[in-house]
Amino acid sequence: MSTTMVRPDPTPAPPSRPRRQRPHRVLVGGMPPPSILSRVVKAVVLTLLCALVVVPFVSVVSTSLADQAQVSQAGGFVLFPENPSLRAYESIFQGGVVTRAWW
Repeated sequence: MSTTMVRPDPTPAPPSRPRRQRPHRVLVGGMPPPSILSRVVKAVVLTLLCALVVVPFVSVVSTSLADQAQVSQAGGFVLFPENPSLRAYESIFQGGVVTRAWW
């Protein structure tokens, strides 16, 4: 009876590393995540700042689309024109001043 001897593999298997536990959520620099209250306050402040930037542009465009009577009645600030029209732009381009300056 012959017995064959199995030789062990000369390269041993790497030792299994213990599984790392996931750390708690940490931001850069080891700071903890912000609280819900601070996130809400930041969102409100950013929304207000964006409105302060966007509302004047919307006002300029909507005032240019409003009737002269509505602009006079509102005191010059129209956010939502009742009957929007391009009459103001027609009068500007028909006068020839813009087209002469453009060319």
